[in-house]
Amino acid sequence: MNSHIQYNYQPNLRSSIIMLKHFFKQLILKCRIELKRKQMYKIAKNLGYTHPKVVESSQQLDTLLNHYVKEVS
Repeated sequence: MNSHIQYNYQPNLRSSIIMLKHFFKQLILKCRIELKRKQMYKIAKNLGYTHPKVVESSQQLDTLLNHYVKEVS
């Protein structure tokens, strides 16, 4: 009797595509978050942290962060 059992496992293409879709969606969200954060700090440096444009940018960053949390949960 052969003690070595060989498994013929072929990943399901559909599940692989779904996993890649989620991976890239998360990656894009991370990039958008980082870009928005940098933009917000640049605006804040020029206009001050309480300027309405900084507050608006901060709210947009919060929205992106909320989307990311939902995506990874």
